[in-house]
Order: sequence, then structure tokens, then C-alpha cells
Amino acid sequence: MRTRKMQKLQVCGSVLALVLTAGFAQATERVWDGGGSGDLWTTADNWNPNGVPSALDLVFINDTSAGEPLIQTGIDATTPRVNMATLSGSADVVLNMTGGSLTNLGEAAEKYPMTVGSKPVGGVGTFNLSGGAVVSPGFLISNSGGSEGVVNMTGGSIDARKSGTLMGQFWENFGVGDAGTGTLNMSDGSIQANNLMVPGRPGPGVGLLNMTGGTIEADNVVKVRTNSFIQLDGGTITGDDLELDDTGEPDIVPLVDITGAGMLILRDPADEFLLEDYIEFGLITGNGVVGEVNLFENPSTGFYELTAISVADAADFDEDGDVDGIDFLAWQRGTPLPGFATKSEGDANGDKFVNEIDLGIWQDEFGNGAAAMAALASVPEPATLLLFAMGSLAIFAGSRRGQGNRH
Repeated sequence: MRTRKMQKLQVCGSVLALVLTAGFAQATERVWDGGGSGDLWTTADNWNPNGVPSALDLVFINDTSAGEPLIQTGIDATTPRVNMATLSGSADVVLNMTGGSLTNLGEAAEKYPMTVGSKPVGGVGTFNLSGGAVVSPGFLISNSGGSEGVVNMTGGSIDARKSGTLMGQFWENFGVGDAGTGTLNMSDGSIQANNLMVPGRPGPGVGLLNMTGGTIEADNVVKVRTNSFIQLDGGTITGDDLELDDTGEPDIVPLVDITGAGMLILRDPADEFLLEDYIEFGLITGNGVVGEVNLFENPSTGFYELTAISVADAADFDEDGDVDGIDFLAWQRGTPLPGFATKSEGDANGDKFVNEIDLGIWQDEFGNGAAAMAALASVPEPATLLLFAMGSLAIFAGSRRGQGNRH
């Protein structure tokens, strides 16, 4: 499947390369001034010089005080490059997209085809994407030192991949931050990239990725550098491998925090033990707590899945609003095929297994010792089941801590 995908990218890359070779010598700059009626991208009088940007025009959005450019359903915008950069004395600049398409072909120079936020003069570049498709082989949120860029994504798609002859012409990453500060707030939609970099390169820049939904897929690496952060509250981030900057003890701070339904999937990590170290030493946390991350190798895909363990009432297997002896029975009866368990079958930590780790979570949420045993005694089951349950607790209570929270 991935081979076919790369073949398609190579074909697209070759086509784009022909456009680049033919067009860069004639490229002109077209600057948004909002001088027309309404805010549509396709209104000629909104640009200086007047005229709708073509595939030969470099687009600069430097001042949106007279109106914020809008790409909506029915608009197909194509340009070599879009640069959102505040100028001295100007306020924030904003680009809105609710539908349609925006295709950035790239430049022969080593520059990102799309930059949201540039120039260290205090203004913020903001791209609000709620629908439509963006194709930009290279996408950067903030650029120059001191600059700030923000992408608010509630829908739509961004394809920032490139291949073939394009690879040597400009950077291939989706970068959240660079020399400045970049922020991606994502609740829906999809992003595809060769690499997901937070921020885009080493240095003073800061990247902040706040994700509550949607999907981000990197063909290669997901990398988070020092002083940057991914908050994965929902949605899925997928890559081949994960690279985290290690600041060294005792100054280690989390670079990734997973909560709720958030999931990080790694198709082919170079070192599983390094992932375990990331969890153990607190570079990856679950609900802000060191060690509360489950690392699970999915037998059906062979991929590694990282999820948070501690969630409210994780051991409320019957979902009746409390954790009690009935939930213990759900765990005790749980005999699904390994790797396919559900919460109702006794899987508290979401690793798709029912085992002593889930029993330990039930103990923690109900209460250890006499309280847990009293709950078992109140369950209306035959005496033989009660004896087995008490024996199970005795066997597993001492082993739970030693087992840890990974497979």
C-alpha cells in the first residue's frame, strides 16, 4: 500500500517539477490589500497589482485590516507560494478557508511553499481551516525569530508531502514552529506529511501542538524538540518512529502528554526499549502523570500504540457510574481472544487484553484491602466463585506493581 502511495507521489512530483521549471522565471509578487468588494480570494481588486493570483504569482498576505482573504467552496487557488508575514506597524494577519482548494507548487529556492507567521514585529499570522483541501509540499507555522504563527484546524485536509525531484528544492516537513513560535490547534480534519517536526529545526523556536481530534500521519518520523510540546487529548498521530529530545535528568519535562482517547501509533520504531525509556523517565506522560502510558504492540498490525492508562472510572466495566464488585465479576469472566478485549470484558487500560494490570486498576479505583474484599462478598454469586475471586485477589495484588503498565 505504501509503495503505491509513493509511486503516486513521484508522479505528482514530476508534474509539479515541470510546472516549476517552466514558471519560476516569470514569477511575480501579488500582495493582498483587501481593496475590492468582499473578502474572496478570487476578487481581482483585493490584490496589488490587481488580478487574481495565478500559478506564476508568489502570494504575500501582510495586512488584513481591510478584510481577511477567504477561500470557500468553488474556489481553486493555485500559486507557487503563500507567505503570511506581518509588516512593521501592522496588526495580525488572517487567512480563512472553509472549502475549495489551495495548491502551493513550491519555489526553486529552498523555501517553504506555505508559511503562516513571519517577521518578528509582534503580529500573529493565523490560518483558520474548517473545510477544503490544502496541498503544499512543505508547510511551516512561524518562521523568523520572534515571529508567531497559529493554525486553527476544525476540518479540511492538508497534504504537505513531496517526493521525487521536488525533494531537493525545498524542505519537506510539516513544521509546528521554527525560529519563532508555532501553534497548531486541531479538533478535526487530516494532515499528511513526510515528517512531523515540533518545531521545524533546532534552535530557539517553540512548537505547540494541541490535538483533540482528527488525524496526523507522517510517512517517516515524528520529532519533538526541547521546549516544545504535543498535547494529545484526542485523535491519532501516526509515524514510522518517534524522536524526542532528552534534556537529561533532573530537568526532564514531558514533551508528549496523552489523555482521553488520544493515540500515538508508530509503525516501525527503531528501538522499542527507547520508547519504554521515554515513558519511564517522563518524556511521554499519560494525563500528566509519569508512567501512566500503555505501550502496546497490536498483533493484527504489528504497530506500536501508545495510550494513556489513567482515566476516570476506567474499571467501571458495566458503565453504571461506579466501580464495585460487579465490575470485578466482569473482569473475572473476561475471556476474549487476547488482543481483542473491550472495556465491558474487563480491559481497563485499553491494551485489548484482560489481565492482572486491569485487576490492579480495579483495586485502585475501588480501594485496596478490606473495602475491595467487602465488595466481593456482597456480589450475589455462588460461594465457589467468591472463593475463587478472593484467591485471585491474593495472587494478583502482590504482582500488579511489579508488572508495570506495558506489554
